[in-house]
Amino acid sequence: HSQVAANSATFGGGLAVAAGTIVDSTFTDNSADFGGGVYTYNSPLVNLVDSRIESNTAATRGGGIYVGGSVSLVGVTIAHNNSGEGGGLFKSGGGSDTFTTATLTNSTVSNNNATTGGGISNFGNLILKSVTVTANTATDGGGIANRSWLPPDDNGSIIVANSIIAGNTATGADPDVRS
Repeated sequence: HSQVAANSATFGGGLAVAAGTIVDSTFTDNSADFGGGVYTYNSPLVNLVDSRIESNTAATRGGGIYVGGSVSLVGVTIAHNNSGEGGGLFKSGGGSDTFTTATLTNSTVSNNNATTGGGISNFGNLILKSVTVTANTATDGGGIANRSWLPPDDNGSIIVANSIIAGNTATGADPDVRS
């Protein structure tokens, strides 16, 4: 159980991690260029369980969490984060992240803000199981921006089961999902 607050860095304002399990922790009011709250990199698997990622800021990508590699989020709330892309969560793709996956289960992504992908911006593989994505805002893709609309090497894939993606706002295009 940890509370990580009011830190700053270039990567992972609250935490930069390559592997491990984090349980019952809170990441708030942190800032970074990438991964305001949490930054995962080259990870075979990072697990976040029963945790909160709130009120963090990233100048570039991943206001709440930047996912490089594979990550499993179970019972996690990602809320009130801000970034240029992926206000709540940014999932990278291509290169070493081509075959990695971000899996969210029984989690909530809400009230995040970004230019693209207010809740989530996905360049990689994303699985949502019993997840609510709501009340996020962006210019494009208020809830989720799946980057399949970019060149072929940047295609993202999303699998959604028993989830709600609704009530998001986009001032430009696609309030809930841009794909």
